[in-house]
Amino acid sequence: MSHKLQLFKALNHLYWPILGIGCTYSFTPFINTLMLGHLSPELLAAGGLVNICYGFIMIIFWGIFTTLGTLISRHKGGESFESISHLFKSALVLAGVFGSIIALFFFLAMGGLLQKFHQAPEVLALAKPYINIMSLVMIPSLLLTVTAQLFYGLGKPRIVMLIAFIFMPINIGLNYLLMYGKCGLPAMGIEGLGVGSLITTSLNVLSLFWVIATQAPYKNYLHTGVWLNATAAKELLMNGIPAGLVWLVEVGFFSGIALLMGMISVAALAAHELVFQIDMLVFALAANMGQALQILLGESVGKKQYQDIMPAYWIAQIFLMGLIGIVMLVTWCCPHIIIHLGLGANTSLNAETMEIALSLLLIMPIFLLLDSLGFMTFSALRALKANRFSLAVVIGVYWVIILPILGVGVVHYHYFNPTDLWWFLCVGATLSFALQFWRLTQITSKI
Repeated sequence: MSHKLQLFKALNHLYWPILGIGCTYSFTPFINTLMLGHLSPELLAAGGLVNICYGFIMIIFWGIFTTLGTLISRHKGGESFESISHLFKSALVLAGVFGSIIALFFFLAMGGLLQKFHQAPEVLALAKPYINIMSLVMIPSLLLTVTAQLFYGLGKPRIVMLIAFIFMPINIGLNYLLMYGKCGLPAMGIEGLGVGSLITTSLNVLSLFWVIATQAPYKNYLHTGVWLNATAAKELLMNGIPAGLVWLVEVGFFSGIALLMGMISVAALAAHELVFQIDMLVFALAANMGQALQILLGESVGKKQYQDIMPAYWIAQIFLMGLIGIVMLVTWCCPHIIIHLGLGANTSLNAETMEIALSLLLIMPIFLLLDSLGFMTFSALRALKANRFSLAVVIGVYWVIILPILGVGVVHYHYFNPTDLWWFLCVGATLSFALQFWRLTQITSKI
């Protein structure tokens, strides 16, 4: 068996389980977007606006707490079980505190902030009750992240995957019943999504807590040590805040694009939300491949097998490009079917949104391809502990160059249309990939 074939098998062994968990968490927002599209473009726009703002606020805290698994795995290797308990319980306390603070901010301030960005009044009116419900989801969402990271760090992600598989259909079904008022439940529209998410996220957290509290050896991590340990909290924050900032920079850019779409028109925002959710759903292929590659390269670096870095990188890139190539063919061959799934059969009410969405959907696969190339290169750099360069590239390309150009063109000159914004995304993804690939080759040539 050739060495490259061994690398390919090792990558597959990591990739498919990780992809299964990732798809579980990304599928529900995609289905929610489809259901909103069947109600009205205004509701689709309102839901997309709130979701992108929710993600922008939450992302830095998700970034902080997703480092918990890595820290736990390090202490597990050193058999420091008391340190794992300190980390886990301190993270729970911090998640509760941070979650309460940002929930209060989201509830009180988000409606006014969106109004200052000149979003359509009818969209803001629909978004306000959804904001109120989603503010409550923030607390269990962070607690869910912390509890899941305990299992990841201990090498038991299948428990999280099993519970996620159980609650995914429950979440989708409950959202459907509450949105449309089925089985005697009230028709809550967009609020139904928030209520469904609040219920299922809370039940998901409680289920994981039940496993931790009743099953050995997990219950030992709840019964050992104090609930807030200063050393553990500092370790988590010092390692987690840089990761959260990287995520914040990337997601914040897409939040800015959504706001610019809303300034163009309600139809543009609705179409962008639909196509963006499709992109995010398929991007799970790249996101989880990047995580698998990072683990594989980390093992190679740990063993000082530096000659495996570039072969593993190219195997992952070629494998991923094959998967994305299939997505590109399906998207370009069946665009009308995909858009009809999102907007429903009532095309007369959604004619403008459908026209814009079709034009964006033709560009989306190109951006997906370029963005995936860049993300895989970023994952390789992160495995080599060179992610500061990636952060500088993302800030320079997207925030210093692309976003100001689009902002001036949309706000001051009313020049750019929705497709222009997506073509600029393609340009940014190309520059980002090229610069990061240059840095990767530079590093690997010296080791």
